[in-house]
Amino acid sequence: MKSIHLISLTLVLFSMSPSANARDDNAELLALVHKNGFTGCDTAISKEFEGYVNSSEGRVSVDSIDDKPRTLSVIATWGKVGDSVFQRTVFERNGATCNTYQTSMISYAQNCIAYKEKNPV
Repeated sequence: MKSIHLISLTLVLFSMSPSANARDDNAELLALVHKNGFTGCDTAISKEFEGYVNSSEGRVSVDSIDDKPRTLSVIATWGKVGDSVFQRTVFERNGATCNTYQTSMISYAQNCIAYKEKNPV
């Protein structure tokens, strides 16, 4: 009986593994970007949206201007009640270079001073 509970607990913990989910979410994000015809900035996109990819809850949307975009906007929200993040990053491909312009907002249940004390960086 104990071994059944241990196996069940192991399966539950394995299914909650953030690294397995992160790989899937990153692949899905990049697939969505590529579906919109934007290529060449995968490393920058993965880096900029690492917080979203590693979160357990989140939503993402992608917007391009034309069929073969040079510029792409990615908007993601993630977090939990009382502590969530909104991030919009515009990626602009210029030859082999990928420029990024980012706007982020963090909502937090406590005031700004309490947040700064808890997160000095």
